[in-house]
Amino acid sequence: MSFVPSTVAFTGAAAGIGVLAHCMNQDNSSKTVCVTGGSGFLGSWCVKLLLERGHTVHATTRRPAKAEFLKDLPFADERLTIFAGCDFFKEGSFDAAIEGCDVVLHTASPFFVKGGTEDNLVKPAVQGIQNVYNSCVKFNIPEIVSTSSTVSVYANYGSMPEDHLYTEENWSPVEIMRDHENWYCLSKTLAEQEAWKYAEEHGFNLAVMNPCLILGPQLPGQKHLNTSTASLTAYCDGSKPEIENGRKNVVDVRDVALAHILAFEKGTNWGSRCLLVGGWPHWSEICDAIREMEDIDNSKVPTAVTTEPKLPAMGCAVATFDTTVSTSRLGLQYTSVKDMVQGNVKSSIDNGFVSTAQYAPGQ
Repeated sequence: MSFVPSTVAFTGAAAGIGVLAHCMNQDNSSKTVCVTGGSGFLGSWCVKLLLERGHTVHATTRRPAKAEFLKDLPFADERLTIFAGCDFFKEGSFDAAIEGCDVVLHTASPFFVKGGTEDNLVKPAVQGIQNVYNSCVKFNIPEIVSTSSTVSVYANYGSMPEDHLYTEENWSPVEIMRDHENWYCLSKTLAEQEAWKYAEEHGFNLAVMNPCLILGPQLPGQKHLNTSTASLTAYCDGSKPEIENGRKNVVDVRDVALAHILAFEKGTNWGSRCLLVGGWPHWSEICDAIREMEDIDNSKVPTAVTTEPKLPAMGCAVATFDTTVSTSRLGLQYTSVKDMVQGNVKSSIDNGFVSTAQYAPGQ
C-alpha cells in the first residue's frame, strides 16, 4: 500500500516520464473516444494523449472558439472532431458527439470556489452527469471514465481522525457539506454518486478518477485561465504578498489525463474509484520551485510565510491518501511537484496569463 505523506512531497518520476513511457497505445487497439470538456485544462490533455496513442477523438465544448487550439495538435486533422454547443442544461446536446463512440471520458464539470452557489455548481455538475450519461445509455456506450475529485473523499469537517488514511472506500458526508454550504465539494460528491447510480442501473463499465488540485502545463493556445493555475498566478503577480502556511495535495495534469486513458486501455479498474495524488508540498516549497525558474520575472514571488497555519476548510489538517490503485493497477508514475509547478507557471506565461485579474470563475 502506498500513500503520500508530507515527507515525500517532492518525490516522483522526473518530468513527463509517466507520460513519455506511454506515448503509444501498447496493444495498438484504436477506439473512438468522446471527451466532454475537451477544451478544458484536463480535457485538452486527454485529447492530446488520445490522438498520440492512435485513438479517434470526439471533443465537446460549449463554444467553438474555446476549442480552436485543439486543431493544432498532432493528428488532429486525421482523427479529431470538435462538437460545439454541448451544454449541461440542454438535453440531447451531447448526442451527436457520443453517438458511435466506444468510450466516453467525462471530464467536464464546473470548477471554482469563489462565487459558488448550489445553482452554479451543484446543479450543473449533477445535470451534466444526467445529460451525458443519458446519451451514453441511448447509444449503448459500454465504457465510461468519469472525473470526480478527492474532495468527494475527504471533506469531512473533523468527523474523521486526523491521521486517517483515505482510500477509495471513503466518501465526504453530504449533509455536513450542505450545512457548511460547501457547494463545490458537494457538487463533486453528488455528481459522482449519480454516476455510480447510472452504472448500476444500466450495467455499463464505469471507472472514476479522483484527482486532487491539478497543476502541470497548459497546452499552447489555451484560452482560459483555469482555477488551479490561477492559484499559482497569485504567487507570481504580487496579489499574494505572503505564502500560505499550509500544504496542498497536488497532481500533474498529464498524469491525470493518462490515468483516464489507461483505465479503459488496461480495463483493470472498472467498478472502482482511483485516487490521484502526486505530492503534498507546503506552499513555501511551491514558491521555491517558482523562484528557481529561469527566464521569468520572479521578483514578486513572496518569501515570507504567514504566521497563522492555513488549515483546510474541509476539516483535516493532515490528509494522506492510498494511491495503490493508480500505481499498481494502472502503472502510473507521478511527475514531481517541482516539474508540475514549473511547467504550470511557464505555460501560463506563454499563453499570456500573467495576472489573476484575467481569471473569470465559471467561464
